[in-house]
Amino acid sequence: MSIGTNPEDSPDLIAETLGLTNAAIERTSAPVTKSADAMIAGMATVKEDRWSKPIRLGSTKSKPPKAVDPTKRDYKEADFSLEVRKWMAANFTKPCAFELKTSPTDSIAFDRLEDHQKAALLKVKRGPFVGLIRNDGVYKARLPFDGYFLNGCAAWVIVMLNCKERGQSVFYVVDIEAWCKEEEKGERKSITEQTLNQIGIRCTL
Repeated sequence: MSIGTNPEDSPDLIAETLGLTNAAIERTSAPVTKSADAMIAGMATVKEDRWSKPIRLGSTKSKPPKAVDPTKRDYKEADFSLEVRKWMAANFTKPCAFELKTSPTDSIAFDRLEDHQKAALLKVKRGPFVGLIRNDGVYKARLPFDGYFLNGCAAWVIVMLNCKERGQSVFYVVDIEAWCKEEEKGERKSITEQTLNQIGIRCTL
């Protein structure tokens, strides 16, 4: 059966036969006199001719996964988060709030600590800070409780620099007000390890 050569062939019939949606066939009240190939060619736009591009079928052969050396990959903030929480559970005795940051270099930009994070940490220290915990995927089972109230507690920016490979163990715990005071000087856009060592506490995992 030749589709599109019979004047009685409608766009709906052509669409059904070719497996196309009605939206892909230009609506017209005139009889269809073009062949199917001519119609498809006419559907191309100036920007992109999606019908003339070759279709690349995926290979049926599965490629072996690349070997990953866990000691050579970048030390991610998620890695640091897991390890520092264990460290804090063993070394901290008083309630606090903290924001974790990592950098692959020997400095970190001040603006890595976002404005809302800075404001929240300052609010925790100056208090009171009241909030609710949302079930946003962090807690995969049940929420530990509905919310929290922090007033006059310690608030830290915890930074690890030189996170190029796993194995880095040194990090700095910086009071949020000391961080802000250093940023407000306006001397630099980033804070160096030397400065972190002066205004913070040097710790080791």
